[in-house]
Amino acid sequence: MRSRMTWACGFCLVLSACSGSPGGSAQGGQSSGGAGGTGGVAGTSTGGTGAGATGCGKAADDDADGDGWTEAAGDCDDCAAAVHPGGVEVCDGRDNDCNGVIDDGAVITPAGGAPVRVSTSSFPDAAPSGLASNGDAYLAAYTSGQGEHIFTTGLLADGSAIPPGDVELSVGESDSFGGPAVWLGDRYGVVWQDRRHGNYEVFFTLLNAQGDKRIPDVRISAADGFSIYPSLGWNGSELVVVWQDERDNPGLYNVYGQVMDIDGNPIGGTLALTSDQVGFGNEAPWVAVGTDSVGVVWSSGSTDSRVVRFQTFAPDLTPLLAAPIALTDGTTNARGYTVAWNKDNYVVAWHDESASPRAIYAAVVEQDGTITVPVTALSNPGSARSRNPTVKAFGDRVLVVYQDNRDGNQGDELYARMVDDKLSPLTAEERITFWPKDSTYPIASFGPGGNVGVLYRDYDQVSFEQQVHFLSLSCAMAP
Repeated sequence: MRSRMTWACGFCLVLSACSGSPGGSAQGGQSSGGAGGTGGVAGTSTGGTGAGATGCGKAADDDADGDGWTEAAGDCDDCAAAVHPGGVEVCDGRDNDCNGVIDDGAVITPAGGAPVRVSTSSFPDAAPSGLASNGDAYLAAYTSGQGEHIFTTGLLADGSAIPPGDVELSVGESDSFGGPAVWLGDRYGVVWQDRRHGNYEVFFTLLNAQGDKRIPDVRISAADGFSIYPSLGWNGSELVVVWQDERDNPGLYNVYGQVMDIDGNPIGGTLALTSDQVGFGNEAPWVAVGTDSVGVVWSSGSTDSRVVRFQTFAPDLTPLLAAPIALTDGTTNARGYTVAWNKDNYVVAWHDESASPRAIYAAVVEQDGTITVPVTALSNPGSARSRNPTVKAFGDRVLVVYQDNRDGNQGDELYARMVDDKLSPLTAEERITFWPKDSTYPIASFGPGGNVGVLYRDYDQVSFEQQVHFLSLSCAMAP
């Protein structure tokens, strides 16, 4: 029988800094998301209406949303009439007054109710790929079976499906994975990998709000070897796709990138963003888009020892740093990394399989590569371990959602906490899933009414299969 979900009343995530004291504090993308972007198991995505995102594919001196403000005059989201300098902050996942902070003074609490199963295909298992929102509803993407198919489906704020439900993104049984998505102001952009041409290659398409394709699939990579783990970012006028690519040396990957316009047309050529790191490849990149830069995190190293590396690039993917910076020293097994733009800098987060504790870690890095907040543990699992963080940046604080097995509930459960922009805790770690067995691979996105939706994989209590589910954290403005 499906267990009833209950919520600890202490889980109250304050969404604004309050004199620096505890109790005040992304996607996209990862992210990162929300009327803007999301992160996924195979990559992350950022962009849209979060801090730093502007545009709507229009010129800077056009008032695209008719609110009396242009981007050149300070409108930080010319896709939304409710967003402009002096706007009134409400719960909508947007920076309404363009001060670089999302939903000032609001609190987020679990919405209550049971999780909603999203994956409805007949396959025995499914994994989340992407979650984004247009401000009125969500678009969820998931991979079903062992890479046989990718589906997208529209979700209301409570996670219930919008007809027609599942729409297949991939082309037949093409061994497909991924599906990170971003909202572009009037359409979604989605990226994934499949091997319809033999090798794995990276593909992109545009979807309407119902998940129907607006253009034919665009092939992003076309080279020998595998092109995998794509990640997608959006700066308000251009898309950035990054992925790991085997073209330079079979079995040894580098990170490649491509800039695209809002219609999916490539701008310039495909660019190598990394080079071989002394015999180790550069793998599984994640991207976030800042005000004047693009931040990319990836790792290199052996199976048991990974180095988390970070580099910033100009919007055209010209490197801004002489060399990537290393956020870990390679003596531990750092994995599950992600990155988000947080008003003025990047927050890079990951989990570490062999550090003590085996926690979620993060660092704050400026656009010029300066590490302003050193590596800091964000979770405290004790002798257990935390894994796979997803982060939502609010400008003056960061919401972190991750999986953790400390409670011994036959596997992992999801936890959430808020930290400030210096990574100091603002709330306690709070468990937000309760079904027996594993709850894994969370992806968070801003959604309708400023709520934060979380897409994740859970052991379904009816089918007893690993399927994709959705839960919501609700937003309320402080009195």
